[in-house]
Amino acid sequence: IDDETNVLGAVMQPVRATLALFWRGVGQHEHPPLYDILLHFWLRLTGGTFEYLRIPSIFFFLAGLFLLARAARRLGDTSSSLAVVWLGALWPFAFHYGRLAAWYSFSFFLVAGLTLAYLRYLEDRTFGRWVLFFLLGVGLLWTSYFGWAILGCFAIDQFFRHRAGERTASFAILVRTAALWCVAFLPFFHAFRSELASGSNFHRHAIA
Repeated sequence: IDDETNVLGAVMQPVRATLALFWRGVGQHEHPPLYDILLHFWLRLTGGTFEYLRIPSIFFFLAGLFLLARAARRLGDTSSSLAVVWLGALWPFAFHYGRLAAWYSFSFFLVAGLTLAYLRYLEDRTFGRWVLFFLLGVGLLWTSYFGWAILGCFAIDQFFRHRAGERTASFAILVRTAALWCVAFLPFFHAFRSELASGSNFHRHAIA
Protein backbone atom coordinates (compact mmCIF):
# COMPACT_ATOMS: atom_id res chain seq x y z
CA ILE A 1 0.00 0.00 0.00
CA ASP A 2 1.04 3.62 -0.30
CA ASP A 3 2.12 3.92 3.35
CA GLU A 4 4.47 0.97 2.93
CA THR A 5 6.04 2.34 -0.24
CA ASN A 6 6.45 5.80 1.30
CA VAL A 7 8.10 4.34 4.40
CA LEU A 8 10.38 2.09 2.37
CA GLY A 9 11.44 4.94 0.15
CA ALA A 10 12.39 6.96 3.20
CA VAL A 11 14.15 4.29 5.26
CA MET A 12 16.59 3.51 2.47
CA GLN A 13 18.38 6.79 3.16
CA PRO A 14 20.97 7.00 5.97
CA VAL A 15 19.67 7.46 9.51
CA ARG A 16 21.49 10.77 9.88
CA ALA A 17 19.60 12.12 6.86
CA THR A 18 16.30 11.09 8.44
CA LEU A 19 17.17 12.70 11.76
CA ALA A 20 18.37 15.85 10.02
CA LEU A 21 14.86 16.43 8.69
CA PHE A 22 13.53 16.51 12.24
CA TRP A 23 16.35 18.68 13.55
CA ARG A 24 15.38 21.21 10.88
CA GLY A 25 11.71 20.96 11.91
CA VAL A 26 10.58 19.55 8.58
CA GLY A 27 9.78 16.00 9.67
CA GLN A 28 8.95 12.99 7.55
CA HIS A 29 5.56 11.33 6.96
CA GLU A 30 3.03 11.94 9.75
CA HIS A 31 5.01 10.37 12.59
CA PRO A 32 8.35 10.58 14.42
CA PRO A 33 11.18 8.37 13.10
CA LEU A 34 11.72 5.57 15.65
CA TYR A 35 10.00 2.85 13.62
CA ASP A 36 11.67 4.04 10.41
CA ILE A 37 15.08 3.75 12.06
CA LEU A 38 14.33 0.21 13.28
CA LEU A 39 13.12 -0.80 9.82
CA HIS A 40 16.25 0.74 8.27
CA PHE A 41 18.51 -1.51 10.32
CA TRP A 42 16.22 -4.52 9.74
CA LEU A 43 16.56 -4.06 5.98
CA ARG A 44 20.33 -3.81 6.33
CA LEU A 45 20.37 -6.96 8.46
CA THR A 46 18.28 -8.95 5.96
CA GLY A 47 19.86 -7.46 2.85
CA GLY A 48 16.55 -5.91 1.85
CA THR A 49 14.99 -9.31 1.16
CA PHE A 50 11.33 -8.78 0.29
CA GLU A 51 10.17 -11.99 2.00
CA TYR A 52 11.44 -10.70 5.37
CA LEU A 53 10.00 -7.20 4.98
CA ARG A 54 6.89 -7.66 7.13
CA ILE A 55 8.31 -9.96 9.82
CA PRO A 56 8.93 -7.12 12.33
CA SER A 57 5.35 -5.87 11.97
CA ILE A 58 3.90 -9.34 12.47
CA PHE A 59 6.13 -9.88 15.51
CA PHE A 60 5.19 -6.52 17.07
CA PHE A 61 1.49 -7.17 16.53
CA LEU A 62 1.60 -10.62 18.15
CA ALA A 63 3.77 -9.34 21.01
CA GLY A 64 1.41 -6.39 21.51
CA LEU A 65 -1.59 -8.69 21.58
CA PHE A 66 0.15 -10.84 24.22
CA LEU A 67 0.92 -7.79 26.38
CA LEU A 68 -2.60 -6.42 26.01
CA ALA A 69 -4.04 -9.78 27.06
CA ARG A 70 -1.86 -9.67 30.18
CA ALA A 71 -3.15 -6.18 30.92
CA ALA A 72 -6.73 -7.40 30.50
CA ARG A 73 -6.05 -10.19 32.98
CA ARG A 74 -4.98 -7.61 35.56
CA LEU A 75 -8.17 -5.62 35.01
CA GLY A 76 -10.42 -8.69 34.92
CA ASP A 77 -9.57 -12.37 34.97
CA THR A 78 -8.45 -15.18 32.67
CA SER A 79 -11.65 -14.95 30.61
CA SER A 80 -10.92 -11.26 29.97
CA SER A 81 -7.44 -12.16 28.74
CA LEU A 82 -8.77 -14.85 26.40
CA ALA A 83 -11.41 -12.47 25.04
CA VAL A 84 -8.70 -9.97 24.09
CA VAL A 85 -6.69 -12.70 22.34
CA TRP A 86 -9.68 -13.89 20.34
CA LEU A 87 -10.71 -10.34 19.42
CA GLY A 88 -7.20 -9.59 18.23
CA ALA A 89 -6.90 -12.84 16.31
CA LEU A 90 -10.28 -12.56 14.55
CA TRP A 91 -10.46 -8.80 13.97
CA PRO A 92 -10.17 -8.27 10.17
CA PHE A 93 -8.40 -4.92 10.50
CA ALA A 94 -5.81 -6.54 12.76
CA PHE A 95 -5.08 -9.14 10.10
CA HIS A 96 -4.68 -6.39 7.51
CA TYR A 97 -2.83 -3.65 9.39
CA GLY A 98 -0.98 -5.97 11.77
CA ARG A 99 1.22 -7.28 8.96
CA LEU A 100 1.98 -4.15 6.95
CA ALA A 101 5.54 -2.77 6.96
CA ALA A 102 4.49 0.55 8.49
CA TRP A 103 4.43 1.98 11.98
CA TYR A 104 0.97 0.62 12.93
CA SER A 105 2.01 -2.61 14.66
CA PHE A 106 4.92 -1.02 16.46
CA SER A 107 2.63 1.71 17.80
CA PHE A 108 0.16 -0.94 18.95
CA PHE A 109 2.97 -2.87 20.65
CA LEU A 110 4.09 0.25 22.53
CA VAL A 111 0.55 1.17 23.61
CA ALA A 112 -0.05 -2.38 24.86
CA GLY A 113 3.28 -2.48 26.67
CA LEU A 114 2.67 0.96 28.16
CA THR A 115 -0.75 -0.11 29.43
CA LEU A 116 0.65 -3.21 31.10
CA ALA A 117 3.58 -1.27 32.57
CA TYR A 118 1.14 1.32 33.94
CA LEU A 119 -0.97 -1.31 35.68
CA ARG A 120 2.10 -3.06 37.05
CA TYR A 121 3.44 0.21 38.42
CA LEU A 122 0.18 0.92 40.23
CA GLU A 123 0.40 -2.54 41.84
CA ASP A 124 3.94 -1.94 43.09
CA ARG A 125 5.35 1.58 42.72
CA THR A 126 9.01 0.66 42.42
CA PHE A 127 11.66 2.64 40.54
CA GLY A 128 12.27 -0.20 38.07
CA ARG A 129 8.62 -0.39 37.06
CA TRP A 130 8.48 3.38 36.71
CA VAL A 131 11.55 3.35 34.45
CA LEU A 132 9.91 0.76 32.16
CA PHE A 133 6.71 2.83 32.01
CA PHE A 134 8.69 5.99 31.27
CA LEU A 135 10.84 4.41 28.53
CA LEU A 136 7.83 2.88 26.78
CA GLY A 137 6.22 6.33 26.88
CA VAL A 138 9.31 7.83 25.24
CA GLY A 139 9.23 5.10 22.60
CA LEU A 140 5.59 5.87 21.84
CA LEU A 141 6.26 9.62 21.56
CA TRP A 142 9.12 8.88 19.18
CA THR A 143 6.84 6.67 17.08
CA SER A 144 3.51 8.47 16.92
CA TYR A 145 2.42 12.04 17.58
CA PHE A 146 -0.85 10.59 18.86
CA GLY A 147 1.19 9.18 21.73
CA TRP A 148 0.36 12.37 23.61
CA ALA A 149 -3.33 11.45 23.44
CA ILE A 150 -2.60 8.01 24.88
CA LEU A 151 -0.56 9.52 27.72
CA GLY A 152 -3.44 11.92 28.33
CA CYS A 153 -5.72 8.92 28.80
CA PHE A 154 -3.47 7.68 31.61
CA ALA A 155 -3.77 11.09 33.27
CA ILE A 156 -7.57 10.88 33.01
CA ASP A 157 -7.45 7.37 34.48
CA GLN A 158 -5.43 8.73 37.43
CA PHE A 159 -8.11 11.37 38.00
CA PHE A 160 -10.93 8.82 38.14
CA ARG A 161 -8.90 6.45 40.31
CA HIS A 162 -8.25 9.29 42.74
CA ARG A 163 -11.95 10.16 42.90
CA ALA A 164 -12.82 6.51 43.51
CA GLY A 165 -10.26 6.21 46.27
CA GLU A 166 -8.20 3.65 44.35
CA ARG A 167 -4.42 3.31 44.27
CA THR A 168 -2.74 6.07 42.22
CA ALA A 169 0.72 7.43 41.56
CA SER A 170 1.87 10.41 43.59
CA PHE A 171 1.26 13.83 42.09
CA ALA A 172 4.98 14.62 42.21
CA ILE A 173 5.82 11.51 40.18
CA LEU A 174 3.17 12.38 37.60
CA VAL A 175 4.52 15.91 37.18
CA ARG A 176 8.13 14.76 36.93
CA THR A 177 7.26 12.03 34.44
CA ALA A 178 5.32 14.46 32.24
CA ALA A 179 8.21 16.94 32.39
CA LEU A 180 10.72 14.29 31.36
CA TRP A 181 8.48 13.20 28.48
CA CYS A 182 8.34 16.81 27.29
CA VAL A 183 12.14 17.00 27.39
CA ALA A 184 12.44 13.71 25.49
CA PHE A 185 10.06 15.05 22.84
CA LEU A 186 11.92 18.33 22.28
CA PRO A 187 13.88 17.09 19.20
CA PHE A 188 10.57 16.51 17.40
CA PHE A 189 8.63 19.52 18.67
CA HIS A 190 9.21 21.75 15.61
CA ALA A 191 8.36 18.91 13.24
CA PHE A 192 5.21 18.22 15.26
CA ARG A 193 4.20 21.86 15.05
CA SER A 194 4.79 21.85 11.30
CA GLU A 195 2.67 18.71 10.97
CA LEU A 196 -0.15 20.36 12.90
CA ALA A 197 0.04 23.41 10.67
CA SER A 198 0.10 21.50 7.39
CA GLY A 199 -1.95 18.44 8.30
CA SER A 200 -4.79 20.10 10.18
CA ASN A 201 -7.47 22.34 8.76
CA PHE A 202 -9.15 24.30 11.54
CA HIS A 203 -11.85 26.15 9.66
CA ARG A 204 -12.26 28.84 12.29
CA HIS A 205 -9.84 28.28 15.16
CA ALA A 206 -8.26 25.51 17.18
CA ILE A 207 -11.06 25.35 19.78
CA ALA A 208 -13.60 24.56 17.05
